[in-house]
Amino acid sequence: MTYCLGIITESGIVMASDSRTNAGVDYISTYLKLFDFSLTGERVILISTSGNLSITQAVVTELKKDLKISEGNNLHTLPTLYEIARYIGGKIRQIQEQDYS
Repeated sequence: MTYCLGIITESGIVMASDSRTNAGVDYISTYLKLFDFSLTGERVILISTSGNLSITQAVVTELKKDLKISEGNNLHTLPTLYEIARYIGGKIRQIQEQDYS
């Protein structure tokens, strides 16, 4: 089970997540589940993940790739949080259809 936490304070928001992964009773390891895609001075984008680790890794890789090539839509060019959420959802669906259909 993954634990993700967001607390709104007077000074801003605090976000945290656990890093435990479990592949059975005898095998427990860690993996980062909180990713920072912020653009200093312009926007703060933190993504907390849970669920299938391979999908998480693939989606985060795609988001980073889109930021690196800087063409078309990416987390730093979309104008609203709604559009960012739809963009990330599209990436998730793309990976699921490509790898798990």
